Amino acid sequence: MKTWKQTRIAGAVAFLAVLSWAGCDGRPITVSAGTDCWATIPPTQIALPQTIPAGFLGERCDSIPQGTLIALAGVPFDTAFVAAPEGCNCPQEPEVRLVWVDQHGQAVPEGSRHAVEQVPDPSATPTVDTCIRRQEDITLAPDRADTTAIQMVAFSLRNNEPLRVTCGDQTRLFDVFVQNSGRQSLGAMVFTRTGKTRSGNMTVASLPISFSFELREQDGPPGELLEGQVDFGDAMGTFEVRGQ
Repeated sequence: MKTWKQTRIAGAVAFLAVLSWAGCDGRPITVSAGTDCWATIPPTQIALPQTIPAGFLGERCDSIPQGTLIALAGVPFDTAFVAAPEGCNCPQEPEVRLVWVDQHGQAVPEGSRHAVEQVPDPSATPTVDTCIRRQEDITLAPDRADTTAIQMVAFSLRNNEPLRVTCGDQTRLFDVFVQNSGRQSLGAMVFTRTGKTRSGNMTVASLPISFSFELREQDGPPGELLEGQVDFGDAMGTFEVRGQ
């Protein structure tokens, strides 16, 4: 097994999270410590923290430069793992859909000439590919921020498009799989409630992750596995709080 050195990278990551609370007015609400179910949504990408040297992926294969961007998508966990106390221990198993919207944010049919981007359907909730545990209670007052210690429980991502590697006179296609590995350190997350609503924005101030990174040739056996550590900073997301 090969390893990468610890690196800090800014996470170009978009997340949705679902919290639970009791209450629905503009008063400050305390949300108890617990595990949040997250969905990784476009655009999400990581940069290779270190150059993959020539020959690493096979004879005559070129190097892959540090900083090469890889677009990622979530690989949803099965429902048993999401619900299990020894797994994510999330309160529910949600489901996500993306819809097309116009420049005003209004939903339009797929293929419409007014469609400008895809966003999560607000009538659906996200599938679970990432579980983050809040170590402390947080208080959500209107338009105020609160910070809590967090720890990665589990995540599972893979590439959107194959990684193309030149090996002599051939181009070989590799898939990339990224998941948690080993003990995870504590980080910090900031939650900011929007007015008196049940939703708001969150920022990952720090999220140290120990991970495994597999490069597997398409239609091939398990590939090269690398172990490393990164610290995601400034990753942005949104949350929705659901009353009991």
